[in-house]
Amino acid sequence: MRKLALLAPVVVLLIAIPSPAPARHAVPEWFWHWEKWYVHGRHGRRPAHAPERIPAWAWKLLRANVHHKKASEPGGTTTQTGTTQAPQPAAPTTTSTPSPAPSPPTTTTTPPPTTTPPPTTPSPPSGLNASEQALLSAVNQARGTNGLGPLAVDPALEQAAQDHTQDLLANHVFTHDFIKDGTDYPFGTWIGWYYHGTCAGENLAEGVPTLSASEAVQGWLNSPGHRANMLSSSFTTVGVELASSGGVTIATTDFGGC
Repeated sequence: MRKLALLAPVVVLLIAIPSPAPARHAVPEWFWHWEKWYVHGRHGRRPAHAPERIPAWAWKLLRANVHHKKASEPGGTTTQTGTTQAPQPAAPTTTSTPSPAPSPPTTTTTPPPTTTPPPTTPSPPSGLNASEQALLSAVNQARGTNGLGPLAVDPALEQAAQDHTQDLLANHVFTHDFIKDGTDYPFGTWIGWYYHGTCAGENLAEGVPTLSASEAVQGWLNSPGHRANMLSSSFTTVGVELASSGGVTIATTDFGGC
């Protein structure tokens, strides 16, 4: 029997909007655990009780604490160390995180032309494989039925969707986080490795053992949060992936373009 699971959708706005910092006595307990984890190079797993989207006041307090510590040490300097801005709940924020280093170029040898070239199987016009094309078509069909224009494939979002799906399958998890070198990076952070637009969102669906494109889209349509993402008029581009491993199938749509 097939089992379909949906994860709560996620959306971040990649713009900087400040928020007030609370008084020290009002700082929640999760901040101190998260600050210690972050300052020590983010070794080990990210504190589970820290919110996925770290608010602006927490980043401000972190920088202030690091600044004070450096200034008080012998030979210390008052220059602040760099930090990465993460999204906040009401109007999440983040700064661009360096994209993964590109792979070195490969050299290919073009065979001499022949009078009868070997037959080839044409790729879909979008450059997607058959499963990805099916998912894109199902998403755009749902948008068309609801009076919305189709989403265009963005190469950066497409790479993000492919890599995140493979990361989830490899680690046997179902989360909007990206697990890299034993550390969980929230969506608002890792999407910046690939995409540098002003907003982004993600829908995920998991099927055991299989999941079709139409089943994933229907599941999203039946869930208010996922439906809002997929049918948002703000989103104009997308990256899609539908892949299986170890008896599990995951469908991913990463939205952007606004």
